[in-house]
Amino acid sequence: MLPLVVGACLLAGCAGAPVEASAQSDYPILCAPFNVLSLAQTLEEQVAAASVIVEATVVDWLPYETRTISGSGVVFGFVRFEATSTLKGHISREFTITIASAVVHCTPNFAPGDKFMLFLVQDDTGEWYSVGLQDAYWYIAADNKVYPAVLTDELMRYSGTSLSGFKQAISAAMR
Repeated sequence: MLPLVVGACLLAGCAGAPVEASAQSDYPILCAPFNVLSLAQTLEEQVAAASVIVEATVVDWLPYETRTISGSGVVFGFVRFEATSTLKGHISREFTITIASAVVHCTPNFAPGDKFMLFLVQDDTGEWYSVGLQDAYWYIAADNKVYPAVLTDELMRYSGTSLSGFKQAISAAMR
């Protein structure tokens, strides 16, 4: 019985109930956007493109908004986050990202309490967007492992990496 308790404490950090080991299969793989050409980005390209790289927790989905663009109604999504730590750039402790209309239907579920590593860029109006339509979302599991939301050969090499190891890879790419 003692090895089980010791093992559970090591995984959960003795901070509460044991945390189950995570796997890439625990997280949804995002679908490709309709009628949009999207080139997969490497981690290094995501780091270079981002003005902010932030570890954050979902607060909630905000109501969809329809905006008129070129005479047509276009739907945008919005997700509010709380920053846990910032690896690059500066962002408010609480911030909202805008989900482009082309990918509203193929983003993570963004349930309150879910954790992500986000690679963001801000537009001229002050709105935050992912640097990639969908491949710059990284799930952070309860056992502090990181999983890409889009599976490419390049991004899969980080699947299951510890959060600290992933942060080191980001730091290395910033040099």
